[in-house]
Amino acid sequence: MSQSRASRFHWLEFTLVIGIAFGFFILSSVASLLAGPGADDRMFDDGHLTYVLVYETIAGSVVALILWRNGWRWRDFKLQPSLAATGQGMGLACAGWLVYYFAAAIARPILSGTTSGYASADDHVGGAAPLLILLVSLLNPLFEEILVCSYVIETLRTRIGVVAAINVSTALRVSYHVYQGPFAFLWVAMLGLLFAYAYVQWRRLWPVVVAHAIHDYVALSLL
Repeated sequence: MSQSRASRFHWLEFTLVIGIAFGFFILSSVASLLAGPGADDRMFDDGHLTYVLVYETIAGSVVALILWRNGWRWRDFKLQPSLAATGQGMGLACAGWLVYYFAAAIARPILSGTTSGYASADDHVGGAAPLLILLVSLLNPLFEEILVCSYVIETLRTRIGVVAAINVSTALRVSYHVYQGPFAFLWVAMLGLLFAYAYVQWRRLWPVVVAHAIHDYVALSLL
């Protein structure tokens, strides 16, 4: 039996996929962090969410073409939606909120004297239309988790080991969330580890997608 494409690694493919999918988000996130709190007061409004939808649709289509031509198929990402997996995702979302409050308890004494320690509704105005919030909450979790979780881990696990692959996945996730401030380095890292280990343990991506979708919808609705 020939080796599956998901178990083989190619630097050019990996660089193209990650660069196209997340390169701009990483650069803009780092720029926002360096600019300091309040640098972008239109974050998560209608215009921003529309841009996310358009970008992820276009970038996702280009990445899908690259992966398809290189032998990747839908089954390689282990999405496997089901009612049971949806229930797991709901539980994972609750675990994610517990992680958030645990991270906040750890970070509060350290970051209490900074102005950018916590991402809040005051920092990111939001107020987007409900339909846009719903669409982003459906597309963004699929876009992110298929690539940053499943693709990265499946691509790297046989080359550098599953633990190192999880760490790379988590570091990538943190890199495009640092616009949220220093707290994101802890909170998103802990959430990324939770999601990645859940994916590896359950060998299916759907619970992670569901948990991410719930987090996105709740967060965007509260802004």
